[in-house]
Amino acid sequence: MTRSEENNNGMMCTTCDNWAALQSGEADVLSKMHLRHVVVTLTIPDRDRMSKVVDDLQPEEASPLQRKLNRQLGEFMDFSLEAMKKTKIAELQEKPRETADLDRRSEIQKELANIPTAMQQVKGKLPKVEVEVYTRDFGDNCYVVNMKGDVKLPEITFAAPNLQACLRNGNAVVFIGLGGNYTEEQLKKALDLFLSEMDARTAFFRN
Repeated sequence: MTRSEENNNGMMCTTCDNWAALQSGEADVLSKMHLRHVVVTLTIPDRDRMSKVVDDLQPEEASPLQRKLNRQLGEFMDFSLEAMKKTKIAELQEKPRETADLDRRSEIQKELANIPTAMQQVKGKLPKVEVEVYTRDFGDNCYVVNMKGDVKLPEITFAAPNLQACLRNGNAVVFIGLGGNYTEEQLKKALDLFLSEMDARTAFFRN
């Protein structure tokens, strides 16, 4: 192994109770399968660099961070929709120059007039996403960022929480990402199992 200031070790695992259904894409079977994916990464920074690479989150900071993330998420969604709208308008405004057909030009003008309605329809189909932030009683510091929302596909619609956790013991930092179409309660329970296990395995790094 190459010597460095930080040693990184990770693992990832995907579980599914019906791999054949996942590969087939059959709607009636997909709606009944259960899929879960977890990524665990252990990072051990040099203690002199801890303050630069690791930020602890205190319980009283969770709610303000949650509000900030949800505000930024909303702003990003609005920005993305506005960028999409401007691109579509620019494309349509260019088309009349490419055709002398009056009927086609009339159609283009109708499309331009319909863009606000079309964008509202796009917005209505976007996943309803929100962020939850909370701390857990593991290690020297531990917190979770839960991205909650519904994934809408032609074949199936399901809630898809995505949990991102950070656990610190001394200068050992564990990042855990957990997602899938299990219920939010099931995924949170599974996350606690991983946090408990990694807390035990990194406890000797405590000061």
